[in-house]
Amino acid sequence: MQLFETKGEAGSCPLEVTNLTAYYHDMSEPVWKGLSFRVPKGSTMIVTGGNGSGKSTLLLALCGIIRTTGEIRIFGEVLSEKNLRKLRRLMGVMFEDPEDQLFCPTLYEDLAFGPRNLGLGKEEVEARVKDALEAVGLAGFEGRSPHHMSLGEKRRAALATILTMKPAIYLLDEPTANLDKRHKARMLEIIKRLEGTRVIATHDEEMFGDFENVVHYRLA
Repeated sequence: MQLFETKGEAGSCPLEVTNLTAYYHDMSEPVWKGLSFRVPKGSTMIVTGGNGSGKSTLLLALCGIIRTTGEIRIFGEVLSEKNLRKLRRLMGVMFEDPEDQLFCPTLYEDLAFGPRNLGLGKEEVEARVKDALEAVGLAGFEGRSPHHMSLGEKRRAALATILTMKPAIYLLDEPTANLDKRHKARMLEIIKRLEGTRVIATHDEEMFGDFENVVHYRLA
């Protein structure tokens, strides 16, 4: 099953960051400053650092949610207010707390929310929901309430909401946090199968030791 398509200009680097500094609106001091890196196509960037180092902030900055200075290039195009909507469609964000991502009465409605907002037809929406649930091992969960699912199921469901959008870049915030060994292994296998470029903020850096094409970036 070919679920995860890679978009963007052929041959261009999916993600390049130059001298990036991030600020929250209520802070005069930067969260961090002067970050520069590039993430080649098909690779996995593992972002590590202590609590409060700004790992989650970096993911939010990359998709234009957090105020920054410096430059972010998505497939060679500089992220700006003018193209923010277009370039965000190339990125899928999985938040650390799946409760922030699952807000509908049923899992089907959560997964259908994004494709419907793209204006896709009913058959395409249904196909994307079906494929995404199969990809994360939750086939048959369409009618389940996300609030009655286990943490491992919720994390996979949150990832499935991204898969229905078919992004080229995956921004995953602590995707294995608080999972037992079995559920961590299952989540990692799913992430390995994602076709595209992955940026993963995590405390579990050793869990990603057998990933191929890894770029490691540590925040102080």
